[in-house]
Amino acid sequence: MKSQIRIFIIAIFPFLLMSCQDDEEQATTWISLGEVQNDYNGSGETVIQLDNGEVLIPTNTIPHYDDDERIALSFSNYEEGAAEFEATVYNTKDVLTKDIVKLTEENEEELGNDPIHVHEQDIWISDKYLNIYFEYLGSGYVSHFINMATDEENKYDKNGRLILTFKHNAYHDYMHYWFPGLVSFDMESLREGNETSVDFVVLIKDYDKTIVVWEDTYEFGAENKSSHHLKDIPTTETIK
Repeated sequence: MKSQIRIFIIAIFPFLLMSCQDDEEQATTWISLGEVQNDYNGSGETVIQLDNGEVLIPTNTIPHYDDDERIALSFSNYEEGAAEFEATVYNTKDVLTKDIVKLTEENEEELGNDPIHVHEQDIWISDKYLNIYFEYLGSGYVSHFINMATDEENKYDKNGRLILTFKHNAYHDYMHYWFPGLVSFDMESLREGNETSVDFVVLIKDYDKTIVVWEDTYEFGAENKSSHHLKDIPTTETIK
């Protein structure tokens, strides 16, 4: 019996070793947002300007993106604090980017008022963008409409902060499965004059009928660097 136990342990040891190696690989993989530059400093080299200000130089070929196109990417060999660093890029995905719109009688129905799920830690500002990682219920066959809107008739709260409402139109889709999504809203689209900043609050209606409230101040024209890392890269194509 003892010899059988030793054989069993020896047999499973390679699998335990592989599992440990997988954990180590996962621990060194980062997921961030950035913008593509196809002619970095006139070199003809394609790089990604990460939201924290660092420049990632891919050591492998990545799909083609236009200049300044916003993407999510996973990569290894991250040198935290380096102005530039080389890294292996595993996966990339273009990020939905939109201006903030005004809610009107004409577009109210189209923008929708369906619930959506967002954790407060999954909202953040980087560069000129307000980024939101969200989850929604759907069938996977219907494209959901995502927006951020201001209401001219209810523009500010009692503290004088601009009210932004995260809008979702599910188009009566069946709520069968949870899907992740990612969107970046251009905060510069809020500028109306020479103002230097705006205090704002984001309102998000969740599926349990509660309202998630997130507040911050955006400084127009500021770099707003962010080291926020994503939990994953949403691959769903059913948002617009």
